[in-house]
Amino acid sequence: MMQSEETKDKTMIWETEILDGVLTIKDKDDNLIFINRFKMPAKDVVGPEAKKNILTAATGRWLEFRCVTHMTAWHINTRTEAREIFRFRRPDIPDIEYKIELSGAPRPDIRFDASESSQEEFSACLREVKEKRYDEVSFRFCSTAGRWIREVGQGTDLRYLSLLWCAADCDYPIFQEIGRLIGLRGLLLHDGAAGFELNAEAVGELGKLKLLESLAIVGDFPVTADGLSKLGTLKNLKALNLSLGANCGIESREKRVALSFLRELEILEFLTLSVSPRLSPGELELPPNLKYLEINRTVCRLPVRPAKMKPVPKKAKSDDEGPSLF
Repeated sequence: MMQSEETKDKTMIWETEILDGVLTIKDKDDNLIFINRFKMPAKDVVGPEAKKNILTAATGRWLEFRCVTHMTAWHINTRTEAREIFRFRRPDIPDIEYKIELSGAPRPDIRFDASESSQEEFSACLREVKEKRYDEVSFRFCSTAGRWIREVGQGTDLRYLSLLWCAADCDYPIFQEIGRLIGLRGLLLHDGAAGFELNAEAVGELGKLKLLESLAIVGDFPVTADGLSKLGTLKNLKALNLSLGANCGIESREKRVALSFLRELEILEFLTLSVSPRLSPGELELPPNLKYLEINRTVCRLPVRPAKMKPVPKKAKSDDEGPSLF
């Protein structure tokens, strides 16, 4: 569960007119009781009536609730997007928590989805991308993603790219094709399959993208040890979302050292980590300009205090040692 200081009556300034909202109701044991997705105008979430408007949009009526937490968190995908989170409780049922999460409405994109087209014939999708000049595209369950990335890159100025459950493309190596997208600003890698992994060579291709500022490596997308260490060469990153589980092939006790590359990302501002076992912020060598840190869904306070080091035991004095001068 995310934790943060209450932000009192500070509210977000949203760039979209309509917001997406999710209401979840849970009991004291964190069991889900109810979930509701809704939309509401951004203009209604500011001002003295904001909390009342949000509750009414989420529940359909106004009840006597008390806002116990109001915070802003950041979601790192192909972009860094704000999420405003409220937690309410009712005096008559204090063990029930009402959590409302608001986010900007999703931007238009197009999906090359092989789960819907088993032949992976995406000519119609490609025409639509070129006609409507989409700058965001996602590929799902594709084994020929490299070919279609090249086609898209030749027809439009692609800025945001998501790859979910895709496999390696032998004829058109995916990361080589991504390295040609000179305008790319955001990349999401989610659950690779069949030889598709982020290694040192792949990171080298990403290093060609001088505008790349947001990178999300999530789910169980495979990351090699040499690929992980080379992430520090992506000097233009401002946001990084990194999941390190069994996918990285690095033993738990070595993950703190493996993350030492973070200090090399000098302009990184937003960092989300998912690490097992969880590392404390003080164990990490963090970038100098970091503004937001989230570890295993817990928002951490910045600046971070260094972890206390265990004292080194004193060496026993042998009989042949002379008296100490200090």
